[in-house]
Amino acid sequence: MLTEWLNELGQTLPGMGESRRIRFESAPELWLENMSGQYVLALPLAPMPSKALSGVVLMLLQANSPQSTLQPARLSADGRGHLLLWLSLEEEASLGACQSACDLLHSAHATLLPLLQESDYVPPSREGSLFV
Repeated sequence: MLTEWLNELGQTLPGMGESRRIRFESAPELWLENMSGQYVLALPLAPMPSKALSGVVLMLLQANSPQSTLQPARLSADGRGHLLLWLSLEEEASLGACQSACDLLHSAHATLLPLLQESDYVPPSREGSLFV
């Protein structure tokens, strides 16, 4: 259960409207929030790069596809343009399901974070007709 998993990590279940930061020795911290009785496990990524290449943007959009390897995790942005990986957890979730959710978010973070680093790369442009 979610409560047992949190106890193993030295945390308690957050009350309505509360959140907990779950810290790890060798992985980014997670946030667990109780949003109207639904528990959301989240991991902040980074600000959306201002000069993102179209391939990076397409990969980020693919994260929410039903065929994505990141499912059931979702990728969202807050009002400041910071990207956030998150997924819902039921209070009755097994210890294995809780740990799998944690592992999935950390794996997605490790995969996506390098893509979000600002780059000075400018794709080459062609002069003349684009269709010849």
